[in-house]
Amino acid sequence: MFLYTLRLREILRHTVVLFSMLQAIKRVLPLLCLLLFANNLHAQAERWRVSAFVGPSVATGTFAKKRLNEDDAAFAKTGICASISLNYSLHPRYGLATLLRLQKNGVDTKAMETMSTNGMSSFPYHVSIKSESWKMAIVMMGAYYLLPVNDKFSFHFTAMAGAVKTAVPTLTQLVYEYVTGYTNGVMEQDTTYTMVTKSSDPLRWTFAYLGGIGANYNIGKNVFVVASVDYAAAKPTIDRLAQPVTVFIATPRGIVTTYTGTIVPTGAPTYRQPLTTLSVSFGAGIAF
Repeated sequence: MFLYTLRLREILRHTVVLFSMLQAIKRVLPLLCLLLFANNLHAQAERWRVSAFVGPSVATGTFAKKRLNEDDAAFAKTGICASISLNYSLHPRYGLATLLRLQKNGVDTKAMETMSTNGMSSFPYHVSIKSESWKMAIVMMGAYYLLPVNDKFSFHFTAMAGAVKTAVPTLTQLVYEYVTGYTNGVMEQDTTYTMVTKSSDPLRWTFAYLGGIGANYNIGKNVFVVASVDYAAAKPTIDRLAQPVTVFIATPRGIVTTYTGTIVPTGAPTYRQPLTTLSVSFGAGIAF
């Protein structure tokens, strides 16, 4: 009986101790959850990085080529691009990357005018060409790799693939040709205006890829500046469309004769247009 009473007291004592521990855990548990939640937010904040950058975009290869007799020679000039990137860190050294970019490259109409003038007839003439710019919207996803140099400075390497949306720019060529002739024995100079218009042709979304290298420098706890160089390429398919032609013949006597028609393309119905650019960009970003 005495032993039974001792054992009962021991069980009651352990029960009181266990109950006290449960009460203590109940009070501390919300604080532990709050600390874990805050720590998780801090960890997540270091995973995301968003940056915005802008810079020149240099047309290369066939995109910049200047040949009137080649369809894919686009006469593209150095333009400008603006980009936003969002990166998610899977590891301190690598992660996933997304890129949104708007790009604009003008057309070298002066070179077109010079080359067109050299290819015209022996009559006195003048060529005037006006063109819109190549405008592109680019969406890409891929991966990046970081190579840290120290706590503030690091290099990054990026490889991405996605799609580009663009349109063949509208181009208008106006040729002034001055022809001297005789009417009823009187010499007069007629002026012929020939206008050829190549209308804008919106293209379908086309596969594109990008590879780049850059450098990041931390200027604050969550703020950094970035510089990058990347090469982007795509090759959309373009339809050869009929081009409307309008011809005006004017004489000093005020007589104007007008002819209209179309230039029907020959050869294959489509061709591929390379869009290749080398972009140098500078910007800043934040970690969140």
